[in-house]
Amino acid sequence: MDQVINIQSKDLFITSTLQQTASLYLGFSVNQTITVAQKLHEASYINYICTDSKNLNQDSITIIRNYIYTVLGEKYLPTKEHLYFTSDNQYEAHEAIYPLDVNEIFVQLKNMKENVQKNYII
Repeated sequence: MDQVINIQSKDLFITSTLQQTASLYLGFSVNQTITVAQKLHEASYINYICTDSKNLNQDSITIIRNYIYTVLGEKYLPTKEHLYFTSDNQYEAHEAIYPLDVNEIFVQLKNMKENVQKNYII
């Protein structure tokens, strides 16, 4: 990969937004995105691939906030965590799509094909 693309997600990924982002930034088809996401899931790099939930569990939120604080710095850490609720203000059982280990960096995916690496970085 010669070019780094910085993408600031406006929201957590659900299946459809992952597909849209991969199509827009990487030119992937829906089937290609799902195939690649399945490979990332099978290799334990991401959690779910088929979800319409924007929920994150508290452990994941804590890990992500610690990562932002440690790696990026306090100025990038939101003062409050953003929580998503269902329409009746109950937490959902499923979660949004996210990396299982936020410390897993793109370079460590060198054993994966280039299209899998690209999908992971978005």
